[in-house]
Amino acid sequence: GLKRYAEFVQMMPASEAHHHAHVGGLLAHTLEMVLAALRWRIGRLLPHGASAETLDAKRDHWTYAVFYGALLHDIGKVMADLRVEWTQAGRSEALRWSPVTGSLVDVGADEYHVGFTPRSERNYAEHGRQGILLLQSIAPQFALSILGHDQQALQALMAFFSGDDRTGPVAEIVGLADQASTRHALAHGSRARFATAKARPLIELLMDALKDLLRAGGKLPLNRNGAVGWVCDGSIWFVAKRLADEVRAHLKQHAPEESVPGESKNDRLFDTWQEYGVIEGNPATRQAIWYVVVHGEDGEGYSHRLTMLRFPLEKVWDDPSQYPQVMSGRIEVLPGRDVAPSEDQAAAQAPVVESSEVPPKEAQQGPKNVAAKGTAGGVQAPRFAKKAKMEQEAASEVPTERVIEVEDDGEFLDQADTAVAESRRPRKSAPGVSADSPVPQPLPTASSNQPGPVALIPSLPPLPNSKPVPELATRFMHWLLTSLHTGTITFNQSSAPVHFVPAGMALVSPLIFREFAAQYPDLVTSAAPNRFGLDVQREVLKAGWHVPGPGGSNIHQFNVVKRGAKVGRLSAVVIADPKRFVVQVPPSNPAVVPVEEEGQH
Repeated sequence: GLKRYAEFVQMMPASEAHHHAHVGGLLAHTLEMVLAALRWRIGRLLPHGASAETLDAKRDHWTYAVFYGALLHDIGKVMADLRVEWTQAGRSEALRWSPVTGSLVDVGADEYHVGFTPRSERNYAEHGRQGILLLQSIAPQFALSILGHDQQALQALMAFFSGDDRTGPVAEIVGLADQASTRHALAHGSRARFATAKARPLIELLMDALKDLLRAGGKLPLNRNGAVGWVCDGSIWFVAKRLADEVRAHLKQHAPEESVPGESKNDRLFDTWQEYGVIEGNPATRQAIWYVVVHGEDGEGYSHRLTMLRFPLEKVWDDPSQYPQVMSGRIEVLPGRDVAPSEDQAAAQAPVVESSEVPPKEAQQGPKNVAAKGTAGGVQAPRFAKKAKMEQEAASEVPTERVIEVEDDGEFLDQADTAVAESRRPRKSAPGVSADSPVPQPLPTASSNQPGPVALIPSLPPLPNSKPVPELATRFMHWLLTSLHTGTITFNQSSAPVHFVPAGMALVSPLIFREFAAQYPDLVTSAAPNRFGLDVQREVLKAGWHVPGPGGSNIHQFNVVKRGAKVGRLSAVVIADPKRFVVQVPPSNPAVVPVEEEGQH
């Protein structure tokens, strides 16, 4: 299927000016999606609500449904978004290619030319419908046979392609994979585009408009009562709505031919800045917006609660000597969404200087530069950050991808999970945990746009009448929940260190505690071979989150059942009432059965 798909898409792009717009972008995007989708598929029990025997019997059918959903998700782009013409040796005229006639290899093309359909003529509904049309041309016969033997899985795939089901398991998993690949490409991917591309990326339009407005001075007044922005803590903070309105108005005036999201779609502008890593997101919400109080101390003594965007100075200016003067005062970051709309609106309606020159107060606060010819108001034109520099920085931050391999029985398994008990070397810190920080970083909330099989509650809830929770236990739980959310740690699958059971969330002992100790050896008091990881387990038990085991023990025993037969056994600490920590708790794994219930199976 992969080889046949590659014959169809060749080296075509996934977009004209957005993500994966480079040569070979569509194939790269699709492969990233397929890998991510298969990783998330193994964390789902499909079909929902089925018995252990049914889950095992239907496993491959649903895996193929997810695989082909991800593989063919964007195949329609080659018809709806692109205009591909091909030529053949001995023939002078170029022919328009349509995927329904077969791949370019099938039609005997020697060369092809990629152009782009005008935006007004693109039919985005074709993206999915082409998947139905081309499934039989791309999937081998044995794959179609597997899909055809499970009508529920096949119908879920067809409903996804047709757009009739946007919330089913195939749509959910493929959607998460699509978002992950797109987000990674925008933050770290190539900025190269086809020579035939005419549309300009929205991020370029937004940044050019922002820099033009900053050069004009009065359009975006800074560091005073009624300003649009303030410089503080290495960043320039802008009132979100006012900046969006000014940037949009500037683009309508100076680039009317470009397509810019309308006034009701400010979130699209915010998302674009965040996707490309130009603004710093709010760690409490993982969103672009910050909720702050601006305290001015320049003699006016003003104070405003505002919703703001935070641009690190180096993302806007190349030369630190060009940075604007730091504000006289401070910016207080508020937790969550604690901001009064009325005060935010009042501040947004404060008078704005509409002159092309820098106001006198700002001229005194700004850097002492030598006047340059041809610049408004005699102020030297600032040197803004170059796109190449931003791209170079982004490229240096590309994370290492985890490798997913296939076991002999066909299950996808992350090999790092099986070898963790023997591994004791320090590893790269998981997001949200720092050995140097006394308090774990906030975790994504249920409304976060971050992908992952588990949505997380942002803080660990206290137990009623409980003793103080050991710091190491808090570190461990934040690490665990973040790792589940990002997919670094799997659950409810073969060799996973976490399983959801009727009694709660089972943490395989000592496997999961050794994994944490291996990543953070400086936090572990004892590294003796027979104690490795058990110190972590002891501190977690002190927190009182667990379900006491039988006979006064804190450890529960489980049988692993496959096709009705016992194939293994595991020990686990069971965390009670996991909905205290996890939003939308996954269903229990029917293959993990408490030993005391073995007589019932």
